[in-house]
Amino acid sequence: MKEPLFQISTDFCISSLLQGKTAKETAIDLDLSYRTVEYFLENIKNKLKCLNKRELLTIAQILEKLELL
Repeated sequence: MKEPLFQISTDFCISSLLQGKTAKETAIDLDLSYRTVEYFLENIKNKLKCLNKRELLTIAQILEKLELL
């Protein structure tokens, strides 16, 4: 069984990003502040060494195709 690449809430944030949801929409789904979701996405962006959210989206799409998400 493969280990999750990120924590569940972080993984959900990436999934929501791939679905085109905003931080506010994702926050409602997770019952969190939208700033918390933005913080999660910023941390993911930094861990993956992405320069911006567009690059994060591109990498997330690649990881999804590789079934790592």
